[in-house]
Amino acid sequence: MNVVFYKTASDKRRVSKVLTDAVTLDVNLKDATQYRPVVMEISKGQNIEDKNYAFIPSWAAYYYVSVKDFGNGYVKVTLELDRRMTFANQIRALSGTVTRNENVYNGYIIDEKYIGLAYEEVVSKPFPNAMDNDSIVLITVG
Repeated sequence: MNVVFYKTASDKRRVSKVLTDAVTLDVNLKDATQYRPVVMEISKGQNIEDKNYAFIPSWAAYYYVSVKDFGNGYVKVTLELDRRMTFANQIRALSGTVTRNENVYNGYIIDEKYIGLAYEEVVSKPFPNAMDNDSIVLITVG
């Protein structure tokens, strides 16, 4: 089965990662299912020692390279599924109502963590010019 190894410096919380330095190898998976950790043994010298990310095209799934154990001429690699990158298209297709984030709130949604203050504030500002019979008065509330 082909596995493409990459290097990435992207944050794990990002949906789309920036992938560099691709190396494609044909490997035998030892304990393999698509969505749980995958274990494989690869002979040393395949230039994957500095890789921290992987993609398996036949499963269309992205993985973090979580463990590399060097010994006896082989590299034991364990891959852990990156759900954000694997399901990026489905995540982007979702719609929903954001009830809270660190900068913006929605005043129409009940949120016990947001404290709204209800008090009356009256501000009066004089008009710069004198008013006559043809004047328009603008009042704003909010």
